[in-house]
Amino acid sequence: MIINTKQAGDGMKPKICVLGSLIYDCVIWADRLPKKGETVIGYKNGFFPGGKGANQGVQAARIGADVCMIGKVGIDTTGDILIGGLKRDGIDTTHITKDKEKPTSTCAIHVDKNGDNTIVIAPQANRCITKTDIDAAADNIKGADVFLTQLETNFDVIPYALDMAKKNGVVTVLNPAPAGDVDSGIFKYADYITPNETEAEYFTGVYRDDWPLEEWVRKSAQKFINMGAGAVVITLGEKGAAWSDGKDVVIFPPYSIDAVDSTAAGDAFNGAFAYALALRMDMKETMDIACAAGALTASKAGAQTSIPYKNEIIDMVNKKGR
Repeated sequence: MIINTKQAGDGMKPKICVLGSLIYDCVIWADRLPKKGETVIGYKNGFFPGGKGANQGVQAARIGADVCMIGKVGIDTTGDILIGGLKRDGIDTTHITKDKEKPTSTCAIHVDKNGDNTIVIAPQANRCITKTDIDAAADNIKGADVFLTQLETNFDVIPYALDMAKKNGVVTVLNPAPAGDVDSGIFKYADYITPNETEAEYFTGVYRDDWPLEEWVRKSAQKFINMGAGAVVITLGEKGAAWSDGKDVVIFPPYSIDAVDSTAAGDAFNGAFAYALALRMDMKETMDIACAAGALTASKAGAQTSIPYKNEIIDMVNKKGR
C-alpha cells in the first residue's frame, strides 16, 4: 500500500491543536523491572523531553502537520528545555504558559530488556492550566482540522476545550491516558477515543482475559459509544491495534520490530493518527500510518528522541510491510 500524500483542504499543511502535558523524563534501563520494595541495578540512564501531549504534538509535526501546543510549565530550566525542543520541531508554543508556583512536571521511567516500562509522574504545572488559557487559544482550537488531548492535565479544562472544538466542527480525538477518575460524560465530546488495553478495561469494566480479542474489542467499543464516543481505536501493543464502531471490528496487525522502549509508542500512534484524520485518509491508511509510527518509536530509546519522521513512516508502510 502506498501512502496517500494528499493534503487537507486547500493544500496547506493540516492544522492540529494539542492540549496536553510537557514532562521532563528520567529513564533508567535494567534487565527487569523492580518488584515492590526491591532495588534493581540498571545499565543505562538518560534524560529526555516528554509528556503525552508534547510527544503527540512532536509526532504530528514530524509527519507534516502545522501544530499548536497548549500547555503549562514552571519558571525553571527544565521548562525552557521542553519549550525549546518543541520550537525546534516547528511547533507553535505561544500558548504554553509558565506557572508562577508549580515547577515543570517530571517523571521516572523504568524500562526492562523487552522494552516494557513502569512510569511515575509528578504532574506539577501540567495540572494548572486554566479555562482562561484555553480561551486565549480559542482561535487555534476553532481553526484546527483536528483537536487532540489526553488526561495528563487537569480534568476541568479537558471537556471545556473538547466542547469548544466540537461546536466549531473540529474533529476531536481523546486519548484517555493515563486512566483516571474522570466523569464519563467527557467521552461525548470525542469523535475518536484511543485507549490502550489497560485504559479500555479501566473505563469499561470489560476485561481482556474474559473474551476472544475481536469480541473484547467490540464489547469495549460499545461501552465507550454508549457513553457518547464516536468511534473507538484501541492500541494493543505487540498485537497491533483495533478499530470499532461498536458493531464492526477491524484488527490491524503489528509491524515487526525489535522493541527497545515503548514509552512514547502510544503517543506517536496518536500524533500520526490525528495527522491522517486531518488529511481525511480512509481508516486503513490512517491505522497503517499510526501503527507504523508507534512501532518505530518503540524500536528506539527515549520519548521525543525516538519519535520518527515522515520518511521513516512512509518507508515502513510502503516497503517493509508487516
